[in-house]
Amino acid sequence: MSRLYGFAAIGMLLPLALSQVTAEQADTTPPVLKRALLAGPKLRYVGTRVIEFRRQGQPVRYTEIVTRDGPNTRIEFPSGSMYEGQIIVETSKERRHFFPDKNEIRVMAPRREEALHRLARLANSGGKFVISAAEGSGIAGVRTSQVVVKDQAGNVVQRLYIEPRSGLLVKRQMFDPVGTQMGLYEFTRLKMNPKIDPLLFRLERKGAKVIYPIDTLREVAASKGFRPAFLRTTSGYALHFSRMVQPDGNDVLMEFYGSPKGRVSLYQTKAGLDPEKLAKFGRGQVNVYTWKQNGYTLALVGNQDRETLRKLAASIAFGT
Repeated sequence: MSRLYGFAAIGMLLPLALSQVTAEQADTTPPVLKRALLAGPKLRYVGTRVIEFRRQGQPVRYTEIVTRDGPNTRIEFPSGSMYEGQIIVETSKERRHFFPDKNEIRVMAPRREEALHRLARLANSGGKFVISAAEGSGIAGVRTSQVVVKDQAGNVVQRLYIEPRSGLLVKRQMFDPVGTQMGLYEFTRLKMNPKIDPLLFRLERKGAKVIYPIDTLREVAASKGFRPAFLRTTSGYALHFSRMVQPDGNDVLMEFYGSPKGRVSLYQTKAGLDPEKLAKFGRGQVNVYTWKQNGYTLALVGNQDRETLRKLAASIAFGT
């Protein structure tokens, strides 16, 4: 379930994504990829897509039934699926995931920005990748244009198949260093611009337990005997998700926050933290601010300068 549960409004993020592309890079970025970056608020479709990836060396494959209308998305899973009965509804404000076996609705931050940022990073690779256009193919009944992403040695890293008029990403393949496909996202059925009932994007169930990110944080922390630290809402950052990891054999509580100002991660452990190792968890150039409090070692990691991170540290509260 890592992709479903553990993997800002789209209108706010589009200008940010495009602003990250320099004038020189914009000239070399295929127009169809630029169109995909702008597509979010306009897309309307109903489709079936297949997801494939490898988990601990084993292939995983499942099917999703997707209904999308601009910033709103509904995902269902067909009978026989490992996720049968689960429903995900995402709006510009939140993502709700219904688990029928537990009769729970888990509320999270919206995820569509993650896909947008991945596309933006390709367009803003700073020469790390060579991006070119190629002839596409017919997929799920629509014609596509292909975007090929290669490393500097000419190895294919990704292939993107985009419907050129709408900018919809119809298929995406990801490859490892020796060319083995490690991930796939592909529509098998697709209907563009259908009429969609707005009520499909409401997810409520009487009697279901509603769990928010702060509740999940408390659960994760309690599993290892932590008194969790967290950023107060007054900091301007919203908690997206949290999990426990053991990078060096020691339990480390990781929390991920977002805001219109950017992202920041909070790490908490009863042992020590290596700032250089923490920096590697960040995307791009990041700063790390570490300190000790209430018997824990804590660290904030983000693209913000260290002084901003230091001030954010003052917004830390401890709960149970």
